[in-house]
Amino acid sequence: MKFTRNIVPLLKAQLQNDPVELKIFSPYLTGEAVLEIARLGKSAKVYTLVNVPVLASGASCHGTLKTLLDNQIAVYVLPDLHAKLIVAQDRFVALGSQNLTRRGATQNLEASIRVRGVSKGIQALVAKMERKATLLTPEFLHDVHEAAQALSEEYKKLLEKAERAQRTLVAADRARRAALRSVTGIDAEVRSKLADRPQSNPRECEIKQDKRGQYLLDGKKLLTWKIGGKTYDLEPQHRYLCVSLAGKLGWVRVNETRYSFIESQVDTGQGEIKGQATWQMSIDASDKACAARKGDHNLRVTVLNRQSQELCDVFMRYNTKDMEIYPAVLLRKTGKPRACAEERRKAVAWINDNAERFKRDIKRAITSPFKFEKNLTGERADTFFGPEGTSHTLCLVKLRTYVALQVLESTGMPLG
Repeated sequence: MKFTRNIVPLLKAQLQNDPVELKIFSPYLTGEAVLEIARLGKSAKVYTLVNVPVLASGASCHGTLKTLLDNQIAVYVLPDLHAKLIVAQDRFVALGSQNLTRRGATQNLEASIRVRGVSKGIQALVAKMERKATLLTPEFLHDVHEAAQALSEEYKKLLEKAERAQRTLVAADRARRAALRSVTGIDAEVRSKLADRPQSNPRECEIKQDKRGQYLLDGKKLLTWKIGGKTYDLEPQHRYLCVSLAGKLGWVRVNETRYSFIESQVDTGQGEIKGQATWQMSIDASDKACAARKGDHNLRVTVLNRQSQELCDVFMRYNTKDMEIYPAVLLRKTGKPRACAEERRKAVAWINDNAERFKRDIKRAITSPFKFEKNLTGERADTFFGPEGTSHTLCLVKLRTYVALQVLESTGMPLG
């Protein structure tokens, strides 16, 4: 017995000096391999599929079939053929996954074996298949080819569309897997701490596209949840803290049957920081914002004065249970208007001296539900959760004061 990835060279070597009668079964035929093998036999019969879908899709080539007929090779049409089998009289049998096509010999991952001798079982199987076959005539081949030609462009366009959709899904899946592989310590910590909090029963949703082309996480009764017998009603069109499958933070806009537009940034007005009534804040959970300074954190808080001039930045580590605050810093390059140096230094000193108070204000700001003045801002739902057609299992988690949404599981297939 001989095992190989590409059966064609093995057959050529075997038949070169030992011609026998051949019976060749291959659903699809392209290229010259089938003719080369058939010519090496004393005689040859080729069994294949010949129909409009096969030729229109390009799975088999009209030119290859016509060449076989022109070279007086007997070709038989065998409906529903799926076997890839070559029987060399009483000498050997070759079988496996490989069609006698260009892709079968060069691109596809195939596996075939050649076994010496031809058993009675193989002979009976071949005889049974032969009884269902009909001889291919040039006239029938011509008619099938003409019908296939009329549809080939539609097949090509549909195939290209399907391949684009597949590439999109594969890219999204790779990104999701990469995100999970690259989960930082704080991302894993967020998911771990959420698992310790009281949770609702899970609920399944699916990424869909609405009539306006917007991507939404679609489900049923997404505003009402129960945790431990207590009902929690989310406010429609408000934003709630949400944790992705990878442990990333965002603020999702909620409605009764859909979640949409996930913000990675929260901007607060004056008065949110106790003891500094004129300050404003921009809280950013995006990877890009947090990457401005090395460290295991997942929030960057930019503090601004009443003129919206930057005072300083504070990096924080929030795991939904605890929050760690790092000393306030003056970043060199931010691209934003800045307050004067003295005002900035005073802001840094105040935050560092009042770290616990500042931390409580930030925790309240990121966990409290709120409503944007511009409701349709932020990342699309497919960017945060997953591509169109993927399904996601969510639950509501009880924090100390407020609640948050969490993605428990995601799959690449649409819901039932």
